[in-house]
Amino acid sequence: MYHSYRGDDPVADDGFGPDIKVITRTLDILESYPEVPLDWDFDCFETLEVRMPEHASELLTRIRTRLAGGDSVRHMSWAGEALSWCTDDEFVASIEKSRATIKSVLNDDPVEAIYPQEMMVTPDFPRLMTRAGLRWVSLFYSASPFTAFRNDVQLTPNQMFNPLKWISADGEWDTIVLPTYHHADIIDHGSLGQYVDWIHRNCDGSALLFICFDADAASWPMVLEQGLPQVAQLDYVRFTTPDRYVTDNDTAGEVAINKDLADGKFDGYGNWSEKPINFEIFTELAAARRRDTLVEIYDPGARRTRGTHSALIDAKLRVLATTNYGLAEPVLHPDRLRSARAAAAALRDLSEKELAEARGDVPPSPGVVANVADGSVLLDDGPPLEQRNRRKLRPVAKPVVNENGLATEGVSLSLMEDGKPGPLVLGGIQIAGSGWLRSGFAVGDRLAEADLVSEQGDGKYRISGPFKWGDGSPAGGGVEFVLSARGTSPVLRIDVTCDIPQVDGLTEVYPAAISPAMSGLPLFVSRYNFTGSVHTYEVHEPAVALNNHVTNGWAGVSDGSIGMILAFDTTVLAGGAAIPMRIDDFDGSLAPLLNPFGTLWGEQPGHHPEWSGGSGAGQQATIEIGSHIKSSGPAFGGARLRFRLGLTAFHGAYPSDAAQGYALGIAQPPARLG
Repeated sequence: MYHSYRGDDPVADDGFGPDIKVITRTLDILESYPEVPLDWDFDCFETLEVRMPEHASELLTRIRTRLAGGDSVRHMSWAGEALSWCTDDEFVASIEKSRATIKSVLNDDPVEAIYPQEMMVTPDFPRLMTRAGLRWVSLFYSASPFTAFRNDVQLTPNQMFNPLKWISADGEWDTIVLPTYHHADIIDHGSLGQYVDWIHRNCDGSALLFICFDADAASWPMVLEQGLPQVAQLDYVRFTTPDRYVTDNDTAGEVAINKDLADGKFDGYGNWSEKPINFEIFTELAAARRRDTLVEIYDPGARRTRGTHSALIDAKLRVLATTNYGLAEPVLHPDRLRSARAAAAALRDLSEKELAEARGDVPPSPGVVANVADGSVLLDDGPPLEQRNRRKLRPVAKPVVNENGLATEGVSLSLMEDGKPGPLVLGGIQIAGSGWLRSGFAVGDRLAEADLVSEQGDGKYRISGPFKWGDGSPAGGGVEFVLSARGTSPVLRIDVTCDIPQVDGLTEVYPAAISPAMSGLPLFVSRYNFTGSVHTYEVHEPAVALNNHVTNGWAGVSDGSIGMILAFDTTVLAGGAAIPMRIDDFDGSLAPLLNPFGTLWGEQPGHHPEWSGGSGAGQQATIEIGSHIKSSGPAFGGARLRFRLGLTAFHGAYPSDAAQGYALGIAQPPARLG
């Protein structure tokens, strides 16, 4: 009952009035089918704690009655958080609060299972679930562009409709994942009856068709009124809850999931991390987490800040709610914009208060800095030193800058004859050739690019220019890049200021498009996530828009021989998945383009309906009526983006420890304790 595309009015059609009507109608229909149990999940804070008691008390009573009669309820999260953006402690806190709310409001104990909001999971999910006491998770395996792991793992018919063992990337943890479907998959088969018939003919033994969809979906009454009469009388059909089925049936196989999943466009995070408002809100979250580290340094164990610290957990979970970021495209409902900014402001105020309390009367320590990434110190020209060690910064050698380029011990950047960036060597690895740094935007097939010119000064290169259409006419707006290097570190820094004009029909935005000089099959995409883990997945096909990597400050790509990490300074601008990539075919190999703080667009990927006997109609219907299948481009119109990047390189498929250290130094710059 809390949406990114609808507001706060309890009656209006653009509020949550339709939710109450649809759910009530659904329960009315099910009165004729007492043998059909439901499985419920809720964003506990807004729906269960706030809205239903005040505006839908009769509906709440009916849900309690159904739960007492055989329905089940499990977790989504407490505030509808993007769980893949949570730290370990935030994840556990969300489930603990969800457990308490369900018990208090619904008078029932939740099944210890989870429907993750927007299917947002990472390879760490089995470990996180174990820590939080969760037994199984449902993930969409839908043959439509509202799915989770369909295109990552091909399942047999038996596996599609049975629980599976999900093993973590390191092999140390496992949980149970239940493939789940929704209304598009019924459309794919023509009817619920035909879908059930295909499963009956193609699966051996027991099979569970678990249809799970938003309770406010207007299609629910039609699905039930048309579908239940088709299947209720079949002698081979029984109705049950997913938890009972998982309890009574063995797993039908094992899966490994290496991407960070979400059910947005392009099967990724574009709906929640490719709009300026997303960066605005997430930067406040990153700042609060940065203060958390400083609080721990000043006040270990939160001895002086305990009361504020407890309230701060709730504030962070509120900011992590997916509705602060999407699913709506290209803009959020005005009520959601207001609530997102209000939640971010409340978090900022509490976080600053806790830091002030933690500092107390601690005397300043001039020149002493802390590495915010792990509580150690980070010298400006090197990777982190020993944990908890504190040192003063030593002098940093200035780079050599002339008409030919920029040079330090770790960085060599040559300029082309036209003054644009040329070959780039980082730590002895040539990572880019000519034309590797660009800026522009697209309106359909029409592209505007920055006409760049360079100037040198103060140990830096400044490259800037206005956007122009292909015929040379002005397009409005422009970009400025300031390139620099410091000390001996093999890191090129790029400060970006990009002004996007207010243009109708924006489809793609490239504030700072980076094309490394690499190609391979497969490519390897690595990233640092919010539980402090580094994971890598392989890319085997071209992709117009790839965003399956959450970004706790950096992501990287390699062709197996050489690789590049792209980091961003989270104190300037941050995003939960802020480095979308385009993967192009390059003479039979694959070549990446990284688009930090931009957005990409194109044709949605297919989802193999033939694997489950479908026609492809579900894919087409979702594209035609899905409000989330839209470009984020219009959200950038008139925006000014300012951010700071850092590039470093490594050998092989996976980022070296040293490269990761340099990346963290960019993502979490030192904080002076004085």
